[in-house]
Amino acid sequence: MTVRLDSVVVQEDEPIAAEVDGEVVMLSERAGAYFGLDGIGSEIWKLIAQPRRVSDICRFLAQHYDAAGETLTRDVTSFLDELLVRRLVRLVDEPVGTTK
Repeated sequence: MTVRLDSVVVQEDEPIAAEVDGEVVMLSERAGAYFGLDGIGSEIWKLIAQPRRVSDICRFLAQHYDAAGETLTRDVTSFLDELLVRRLVRLVDEPVGTTK
């Protein structure tokens, strides 16, 4: 499964996450690993505390950071793909025709 701009993602319930010095650190027993997210990764993590469309995440980040559209989209989807593979996030199914 791959994250696309129209995908809706949300944090999984399992990882234990905390903010330390402006960065998010997580412990996932299921993955058997510890993860640390930098500034923008932490920002994305906070944004997906509730289900959020990837295009909305990209739009928010573009408004707050100096990043080119294609580069931002590629980096965000790649980051979310990695979180998906590690089962730290999940894709949310939405009925056809639903918009946010």
